[in-house]
This record gives sequence, C-alpha cells and structure tokens, in this order.
Amino acid sequence: MSDIRARPSAKAQRSAADGKVAAAPKAPAPAPTLDRDELERKMQRLQWLKMLRGMIMGWGLLAVVWFGSKTAPAWWPTSTSSPTTSIRPSKIPLTTSLPTTSHPHLLPDTPKRDAVREAFQWSWDAYVRDAWGADEYHPLSRQGSNLTAAGGVGYQIVDAIDGLLVLGFEEEYQRAAEWVRKDLSFDVDAEFNTFETTIRLLGGLLSAYYLTSIHPSPSIQSDSPLYLEKSIDLADRILGAFDTPSGIPLSNVNLAKREGRPDVGNGGVVSLAEAASLQLELKYLSHLTGDYVYWRKAERVSATGFGMRRDKGENETRKKGREFFWGGGGQRRGIRDRENRVDAEWIQEEGRRGYKSFERSPSTPSLTLHQVSEVVRSQAIHDGIAPIFLNPNNGQFVASDIRLGSRGDSYYEYLLKQWLQTDRQEPVYRDMYDEAMGGIKKHLIGKTSKSKLIFTQELQPARHPQSGQQTWQVIPKQDHLVCFLGGSFVLGVTEGGRREIDWEHLDDRDREDMVIGKGIIESCVKTYETATGLGPEIAMFVQWSDEHRAHLMDWYIKPSQGGALIDARNILRPETVESLFLAYRATGDEIYREWGWKIFQAFQKYCRVPTGGYAGIEDVQVDPPVLLDRMETFWLGETLKYLYLLFDDSEHIPLDKNVFNTEAHILPVFTPTMLTPFSTS
Repeated sequence: MSDIRARPSAKAQRSAADGKVAAAPKAPAPAPTLDRDELERKMQRLQWLKMLRGMIMGWGLLAVVWFGSKTAPAWWPTSTSSPTTSIRPSKIPLTTSLPTTSHPHLLPDTPKRDAVREAFQWSWDAYVRDAWGADEYHPLSRQGSNLTAAGGVGYQIVDAIDGLLVLGFEEEYQRAAEWVRKDLSFDVDAEFNTFETTIRLLGGLLSAYYLTSIHPSPSIQSDSPLYLEKSIDLADRILGAFDTPSGIPLSNVNLAKREGRPDVGNGGVVSLAEAASLQLELKYLSHLTGDYVYWRKAERVSATGFGMRRDKGENETRKKGREFFWGGGGQRRGIRDRENRVDAEWIQEEGRRGYKSFERSPSTPSLTLHQVSEVVRSQAIHDGIAPIFLNPNNGQFVASDIRLGSRGDSYYEYLLKQWLQTDRQEPVYRDMYDEAMGGIKKHLIGKTSKSKLIFTQELQPARHPQSGQQTWQVIPKQDHLVCFLGGSFVLGVTEGGRREIDWEHLDDRDREDMVIGKGIIESCVKTYETATGLGPEIAMFVQWSDEHRAHLMDWYIKPSQGGALIDARNILRPETVESLFLAYRATGDEIYREWGWKIFQAFQKYCRVPTGGYAGIEDVQVDPPVLLDRMETFWLGETLKYLYLLFDDSEHIPLDKNVFNTEAHILPVFTPTMLTPFSTS
C-alpha cells in the first residue's frame, strides 16, 4: 500500500477520470457462490487437522508442500536459508536461523484459487499484447504509457515477476526475465518517486532474486544473479535521494544522475510513508551483499525522525543506536503509559463470543477538544503517532494531518515488519510498533453510532476559535489504504505466524489488538456493500455528532464538489484483501475466504474488460459503472497475489518465514550477520 497512489505525481500527468467509457461490460457469469454444506465439511476437516497437528507437522509433511493442483508452483521449500551470490563478495557469511512453529495447515480452495489465477493471466496477457515493456497499461485504449517522457523503467513487469513465480506461470516468467536481462535500464534522465521506485522496483527485483534462488528449476535458479545485479544498480542510484543534512530522503530521484530532487509542488516536504517505508528493501540488500551502506542509510531515517533519542528511561538497545548515529547528543520522548481506548468489558465480551460480532458493542465516546489538543505537539511524535510531513533538511515534523491513510500508512506497517524481517533481533521496532498502536487506539479509533463498527479517523490541524492556539479536529474519514491496518494488528498478535491465537492465553493487549484488527477488517468489508459490491477510495463514518445520518447508516461517500469523482472510485486496490489473507492465515475462519470471494466476484463482474485486462471504476454506487482506462500495476503486484494466497495452501509462502513489503513483494526472514545499531547482538 502506498501513499503516492492516492495523490499521483504531476509529472505523470494522471487524470482521475482518464479514458472513460459509457458503461462496464457484463462479464461471463461468475462462479457459483460457496456451498454451505461444502463449508461445513471443510470446517470439520479443519478441526480434525487441528487435533492431529502434531502428526501432520512430522517429518513427512515438513519435506513437501501440497498445492492441490498442477497449476500451482509445487516447489516452495520448507527451508529458507538465505541464498548466496557471487555478484559482490559478501563480507560476512550469509546464514539464516529460523525457529520452527506449529500452526494449523489450511487446505486450498482449488476452484477459487484457480479462478484468481485465470484473472491474473487475463490481465498479464493483455499487457503483453498491447503494452509490453511500458510502465503502465490502459486496457480500454489498449496501449501502454511510461511515467516520464524520457522513458520507462519496467514498473509493470518488475512489479509482477514474483507474482508470475508464485502463481506458477513459468513460460510467462521466462519472457519477463529475458526482458529484464536485455532491456531493463535505470539510466533514465528523469525524476522518479523515491518511495514508489523502492517498493515496486527494488522490492520486485529483490523478491525475484529470493524466489528464483530457491526455485528447484536450474534454469530459473540461474536467473538469481541477474536480479541481484539489477538491485544493486538501482539501489546505488536511489541512495542519491538520501544526501540531505538530516538523512531523510528527498521525495524524488533522478536515476541517471543519482541525485535526489525535492517535491517542489509540495513545498519540498517529505511524507512520513515516503521516508519510512524503504527499510525492508535496503536492509535485505545489505544482508545479501555484506555492504552496510544500504542498512546505514535506511536506519538513519529511524534515528533521525522517529524518536531514537536519549532520555533517562532509554534502554541499552536504543542507546546503542543513538550513539552509533549521533554520538552522545539528542533527546527522546519516553514511551508514555497509554489509556485503553476501547472499553475493557466490551473486549472481554467479544472474546467470549469468539470475537466475531461487533453489532452490540457499547459505544466509545469521541475525544473532547481538550483531549485532541493533547494528541501531538508541533514537530514531534506523541504516543507513537506523527504528522504526515517532515522537513528533509532538519528532520523535523511539519504541522500537518495525522492519518493512517495516504502519506502515512506504510510507516506504521514497516515498524512491525522490520522487527519480523530481522528475526526479532531489533526489538526497538517492536517497541515503536507497540507505542504507535497504543497511540492509534487512544486517539484514532472510533465506532459508528448505528452498528458500532470500528473505524479509524484522522486529525487535522486547526485553530481554537477562542484562543487561536493550534488544536486538532477529528475527521471520521477512512481511506481504503487504511484497510491494511486490520491485518497488521492480527500480524502483530501472531508475530508473523509464530504464535497461535488462543483467546484464553492472550494477554489484555493482544486481545484488544485482535478485536480491533478484526473490527477494522469488518468495517472495510462493509464499505464494499455498494451497488457494485466494490469499496470506495474514501469512506466517511457516522457518529452521534452527525445526527442527521446517525440513525440511517454507518458510513457514506462524500459527494464530489465538482470535478472528477475521487472518493467514489475503486482503482483495484489491495488493502482489504491483504487483511483478509492475513486474518485467514492467523485464524482459519472461513468468513475471510467468503468475503474475499465476494470481492473477487465483483471485480469479475464490473472491472473485467472483454478485450483483456481489468479497469478501475469511477463510482462504486453506479450500476453499470463508468470504467477508468488504467490497470494499476498493484492489481498484478498485490491484489491478485493476495487473493490467490487467500485460497491457497497455508504452507505456500508461510508467514513465519517471509514478510511482504508494502507492494506485496516477498522477502525472507533472516538473522542479521552484521552488527546493527538496534540489534540485540
């Protein structure tokens, strides 16, 4: 998930309503809905498997991966030792130490998984036919386009390569690999967004390296040095963006000149997500090459902008990190005791119900004006949450919105994932994640008046009407981008699949996180209850303060004030199905597959283009909708990948051995083999 998608670059000259047609075509009839008898049989089988978990996790099942269909890539290994390379000599041997885990083996739903696979092929084949090598694909006009006039950098191909491997498209993969080998060049004299280039291109190349290096096919395995070589080339160019006084990277980078460029149209500030969502990729590259420069650049961002400063409560890990970067100076706010944002009795009641129903939960009062004014002080993190803009010259926050959607989202996502990626060897990131989730629960969680749905809200800077002092206004607005958060809460409780969810043995914080995570997922799914069955880009939720709507609805789409429809669009985003995938892997609850299948059927009905590819829609409330002439690269890179894995065998891409970057590129968990400033070594 990415903040830049919500606000496309002016350089790209994107239009929200680009390439409209009159109405969406009716696709062939969707596959039949889930049969309830079949569901009951599957649940009985799942319970039986749980009883026999000790047996099924024996030697035999650890040695093989069962996919249930010849179309699936039946090569996923149970060992995830980090591959070595001869591209650049490693300074330290590359090893991985991963503990084993016991978790339920969830069986594939083969017909639904294969339906998603067919949609991937329908999309990929159209791109190959009409736009091969272009950054983006326009399925209605059947043409491609590049992000700059100077040329493209293969956004769509690189974003989809690991998906081709995961879904078992070996012939299509070979063509993509050949293009990377012969045609992919980053020597393009133009500005590219630093964040998007890192998560899509560098993340895609590193994922391709990882997956090919452990592939059983010698021909595919032999491609891995290619991807590492390209990764090093690209990363060395991206590092130019980090050449600022604070170490906070600039928003854009000229890849040919290896120079960072400020976002002039936005006053030169850098967004929270842009600055703090580059770490998974750069750290993994350092681990592979033994070159510490990437790790140091990435982690200095954390040391500069996000609280790695000294106070009397500082632990040794934080002290080591501060001294590594800044010597003896600096000051840091300590982690404060947090109030419980959610009613404790409600949490306990949800646990007794199996934490599935949210309709009869008591309401949580909204923040008062005084409480809101205490959420954050200018240019500082408070309770782990932060404004969305920073000054790259001094590393200070700029007074701006506090939100979990566009320009803020993946900062919070990467706190947890950095801890998981390095085999939990950098506990400072778990501390920062826990602090941030506490701040979110304290200040940004709301519940609707009608059905008590859990949602997230935003804080916008304002002036107090009497005193004129800065305060904060609560806005019950939730971007689709925020829907990653439900899955993130679940992932934090399960620690990437290393812990099973046993309600009786969860502590209070984990119970609260589980209830809130599942509640956010449910509210995101509720926003798909539209005329098209697809969710909007932005939803407004209803509380008692909105009295004229409170008795009628839980949420609504804010009407457009002229111009293009923004809030009502659906552009094939992945965040909701991402959370469904994570929640299903954690719980085995079939409701997540049911919800995911309904969403996929809506994509099939309204977004599938008869001539090939899929397109976003202008207004989810209109049936039939107007189509938008763009198939976003994250449709192949994220949305369909998460849907495929939702219906796949749980031993394929196990979450205790892998992390997904914010573009759904798969990277391995590893134990750092070099001394890092925040490690426990």
